[in-house]
Amino acid sequence: RIYGHAAHPDIANLYEDMASMFDAQEDYSKALQYYENSIATLVSIHGHTHHPDIANLYENMAVVHYSQADYSKALECLEKTLNILIAVHGAVPHPHIIELHSSLADVCELLLDFPSAVRYYQERLSLLQQTSADADHIDIANAHEKVITAHYWSWYHDVNDQ
Repeated sequence: RIYGHAAHPDIANLYEDMASMFDAQEDYSKALQYYENSIATLVSIHGHTHHPDIANLYENMAVVHYSQADYSKALECLEKTLNILIAVHGAVPHPHIIELHSSLADVCELLLDFPSAVRYYQERLSLLQQTSADADHIDIANAHEKVITAHYWSWYHDVNDQ
């Protein structure tokens, strides 16, 4: 007990390393437990959840849930990640926030929630347009394609569910 009972960033890092190890071994319940321990340690250090390291831990937890095909929990963790990053970076279209919208949309598609997927893809497109001086940039073209494809699948499921 070098650090006694006080929370310390090294302890949070150790928990994260353990979580990564258990994730690699496909022991997902232990991985999630250690990610939660790391988050709890960082919250006790910072006094709040609005920290990029905590956002990354929630994103890692989303990957674990995704690996288990628990897409609802993956979405929940990704939404927590997004909320934290928006609190940290404010209105600035940060690259991590932009790419997170794509991950959120992808998970929504797996949940067959195409309206939400469209919304996240459109938000990503809007953020990309704000940050790129080149309207013909390949990322913007790909974002347009994702929006169109999600609209198509939304329409397709609406038509075939009737």
